[in-house]
Amino acid sequence: MKTFLIYLFCSFSVCVFSQLKIDESKFAARRDSVLKNTDFGSVYITKDTSLKYYKWLNPSQFNEEILVEIYNENFEKGFANQKETEYRQIHKNPLLGNWSSLYIFENKLYVYSPSDWIANQTLIVCDSAFYSIQSDYSIQYIQNCKRISETEFECVLIDANEFVCNLNVNFIDTEKNISLWTYKNNDGIRLELKVKSLHVKDYPMIVNDCLDRKCIQEFNFDELDFQKVNDAYLRSL
Repeated sequence: MKTFLIYLFCSFSVCVFSQLKIDESKFAARRDSVLKNTDFGSVYITKDTSLKYYKWLNPSQFNEEILVEIYNENFEKGFANQKETEYRQIHKNPLLGNWSSLYIFENKLYVYSPSDWIANQTLIVCDSAFYSIQSDYSIQYIQNCKRISETEFECVLIDANEFVCNLNVNFIDTEKNISLWTYKNNDGIRLELKVKSLHVKDYPMIVNDCLDRKCIQEFNFDELDFQKVNDAYLRSL
């Protein structure tokens, strides 16, 4: 009887395990390291830089013609009575180009593939404006932007509603273009860690993958401060 019960238990375990086995082909990317499995999918790390999501972090469809159109359209709406306003432009500046977000998890640097790509943001910095590209776009005009040290910049930005924001950009690594962005406005202070979009493939990606549906929640990364950013950067070397 005892032998029969052991056999029955083992058979049941094998049956349950086979039902819980995950079909790897259903996931969007190769799961090099699984952070957690959920009722709807999985959160995992992939190092497969051929993944289409890496391309999505560096959109190429916003050419100069489109950006100029966005610039003029919003300028007309927001500053119709201030045609004489001149915005200082920046030239030959390390801030120019496309920027993607970097994240810290367990003291390491990652890029992120959200379940809902409306949560992803690419920032395009041109000579006279900052374009924030998500499902839609927003634009902030550069009132002033100056270098205050070899690795630090301060900018004053204003949107079409004349909402002013002070921005400090501190380059952690000028060659890899890793930088900490500190936004200050009437709503408070917001920190963002960014890297030039051309370098996103230098980092593994955390993928929040709920297969054929959107996840209930996005993945929670570590809160940013300068010390955490510096520690994570040193570990990435």
